[in-house]
This record gives sequence, structure tokens and C-alpha cells, in this order.
Amino acid sequence: MVQWSIWGQARQKSEYDHNKKQHRTTSMMNSKSIRSDWKNPKITATAKTPWY
Repeated sequence: MVQWSIWGQARQKSEYDHNKKQHRTTSMMNSKSIRSDWKNPKITATAKTPWY
């Protein structure tokens, strides 16, 4: 999802859940890619790019 600040800046946010396996997620915006750490089952993995 794209998040917008009150100043008109945007960033990409990605969240992913898995109930049975370790997992992670990746966000990309303006050729900048951010990957979350590995998360255990039932914990949300979150990745956010910088504000642009």
C-alpha cells in the first residue's frame, strides 16, 4: 500500500502474515527496495521504504 504524509510525501508499506511458516516481505518505491527481517509464524512482517 502507498502511505501519504500530510506534507504530500509518499512511501510504500508492505505487510505479510503466515500462520505456519517463517516469512518476510519486501517494499519497493523509486528503485529503493526494503526487505523485512524473517518473522516467526503468526507475527506480521512489515517493510517500509523511506518517504519521498
